[in-house]
Amino acid sequence: MAWPTGSISTANVDQGIDRPRVAREQIRQSHVDADAIADEFGTVDTTGVVDGNILGYDGTKWAPSDNLVVEAATYAASIGAGNEFDLSDTWSSGDTVSKNLTFGGKDIDRNNYLSNTNADNPTIVAGVYDIRIQGPWAFEVIRNSGTNVTGITPTISLIDTDSSTTLGSFTSKVPASLTNDLDPTANEYEHLLYTSLSLRHTFSTATAIRLRGSLTIAGSGSSGLFKIGAGLQVRFVKI
Repeated sequence: MAWPTGSISTANVDQGIDRPRVAREQIRQSHVDADAIADEFGTVDTTGVVDGNILGYDGTKWAPSDNLVVEAATYAASIGAGNEFDLSDTWSSGDTVSKNLTFGGKDIDRNNYLSNTNADNPTIVAGVYDIRIQGPWAFEVIRNSGTNVTGITPTISLIDTDSSTTLGSFTSKVPASLTNDLDPTANEYEHLLYTSLSLRHTFSTATAIRLRGSLTIAGSGSSGLFKIGAGLQVRFVKI
């Protein structure tokens, strides 16, 4: 039933001498319009309503909310890089090396989009989302053998772990010559980067996701150690 848009005539219902028989059409239209409103808002759930709430639709019913964006969630995602290199974090010429970010801490998730926020690959519920990933991250690469590194391609990616596919990625702009190196030496490369990735994706079912920072390192016959650190914010808006 469509939402009522027209006005109901007051003819035959605005005088004391009007008769219900004559006003039949106006009375009927009032019932039709009231039924249309009930069809739209008949699922309103006022449980837990408090002062300052607004009314929002969650895909199933209308309910009070304390946020104008009732279908959004923001998560912190981070890689805790230590002060020392992990000797197992090695690379060789042409390698793509990576670290997974952990979701958790100071999350805003009123609609429980992620069933477990304190995990590398939490699950996001089905729906269509606008996704934004922003924030700083950094890497350090040490060469301990071979020729100098000729290029490093740093990328932040959102991964669908259920299907092992990349949903979207952001490649930071680091020149092949590495002229923006924070500590330019013959064998050590340090960069502070910023990611700003926006994408839209449809999750047809509840899907496990992962956020990953990776480096592709070029240098003929070279090898060494690396570490990656990050502190990003990830925002999901259901549309």
